[in-house]
Amino acid sequence: MSEHERFSELLSQLMERFGPTLTFPEVARALRFPSVAAAYQARARKTFPVRVVDVAGVLRVSAADLARFLCDGQSQKVEGSAPPRRKPGRPRKIQEGESAK
Repeated sequence: MSEHERFSELLSQLMERFGPTLTFPEVARALRFPSVAAAYQARARKTFPVRVVDVAGVLRVSAADLARFLCDGQSQKVEGSAPPRRKPGRPRKIQEGESAK
């Protein structure tokens, strides 16, 4: 079976079972992460192997992207796929005699 035929077969199976897009937990299970939390950590560290898109607050992955990764194993990491980083901690109070920076 050629790689293209394998890709087409896998894509049709994914489309039949999940539709054109999968939720993040579905993809985490398909990629056999130990837990969904581990998949979220991989995404935050920018090591999640498949492109993730935020659609109205729900993380989604294209069935075609997942099938392509499962066939060739090539990471599809894209800059900006991780959530924006927040500043750590709480702002400190300015003491008398200090100036705000």
